[in-house]
Amino acid sequence: RRNAPWLLDDLKNSAPGKSSFWFHSHDHLYLALALTAFNSKNNKKDQNILVAEINKPALSEFINSLTTIKGSVLYLSQGGKLLIPPVSTTDRGGKFKAPEFSRIQAALTKDGILENQGRIYQPKPQLFSSRISILIPRSFYQSRLSILRDRIITALLIVAWCAIWIIFIIAQRIVRPVQRLNKLTRDTIAFNYTSELEIKPSDDEIGDLSLNFENMRLKIKDLVTKDQLTHVFNRCFLMHIFELALLKALRLEETLSCIMIDIDYFKKVNDTFGHQAGDEVLAMVGKILLQHTRDYDTPARYGGEKFIFILPDTPSDTAGKIAERIRRAMEQQTVHIEGQRINCTLSLGIAELDKHTANTTEQIISHAGTALRRAKDNGRNQISIFVSAS
Repeated sequence: RRNAPWLLDDLKNSAPGKSSFWFHSHDHLYLALALTAFNSKNNKKDQNILVAEINKPALSEFINSLTTIKGSVLYLSQGGKLLIPPVSTTDRGGKFKAPEFSRIQAALTKDGILENQGRIYQPKPQLFSSRISILIPRSFYQSRLSILRDRIITALLIVAWCAIWIIFIIAQRIVRPVQRLNKLTRDTIAFNYTSELEIKPSDDEIGDLSLNFENMRLKIKDLVTKDQLTHVFNRCFLMHIFELALLKALRLEETLSCIMIDIDYFKKVNDTFGHQAGDEVLAMVGKILLQHTRDYDTPARYGGEKFIFILPDTPSDTAGKIAERIRRAMEQQTVHIEGQRINCTLSLGIAELDKHTANTTEQIISHAGTALRRAKDNGRNQISIFVSAS
């Protein structure tokens, strides 16, 4: 042990403002405090030394209680020098071994970093100009970083998975139905009403929009393509379908026939029985045409009391048989107007596609009109097939 004068000299020679000094033996740690007291008897300052003796194991146990990190090492230092041996707080497995004094001493001069052991952490303020430090093993904070990294990666994967599902759901429930509706809109503008909606019914807004769009499309189709009185196609849609059928027949080298139909003495019916009776007769003709229509035929009202029947892939002799069935059906019908019976007949002219003399819609319709006039001139209520002069 040191005597008091020597301790006093150490205190005097220490850093300015420093009033304590640590020293230790094998089992104990001593803290020397310089105390100055004024003596009123001689009006002088008396310098005294107070030495506190601390048991090292008890102090180490107290320091160990300051941390809950397993595998850490705690020690006490002053001025870059160790005062007590480090005490390891490893678990019973003893996976972490306290580093040597020299390595800890080196760590104190390198900003608290040990390359192979861990990192110095000083959570407490200075105690009597000394510092309590904790050496945290590298495996501890690296394991925490690994756990944090794994959690971040897992979170990113979950977010990416959710994003993919959200995009898939949006594509299935919003983007694709809108694309189908857009395609149907273009088809509607092009008079193509054969495309189907192909959207599954649902209770969401897209389902309501699709259902309303399909209802609107059907109404537009009926208004744009149909004659509202006779319920056959109108002239505008007739010419559109006629052009498509003609192009197909020319490309595939198929036949195509056109029947032009006119109601005999229709003006007399209007003048005698009124326009309501005329409308009833027109509706009757439309009904008969629809009854004798195949899936690929196109019956249409051409204008006034005239109708046109387009028969794809049908020669003129077969078209004549169909025309005869239509003529007979009309001949057997009776329209009742205000207790009066009205019987009407039809005259029909037939023309066939000819690559040399009738290869356009206008030429075929003109030839059918010529055959119709011949049927009227020959007494009406009959069929006439156009025959080319060549």
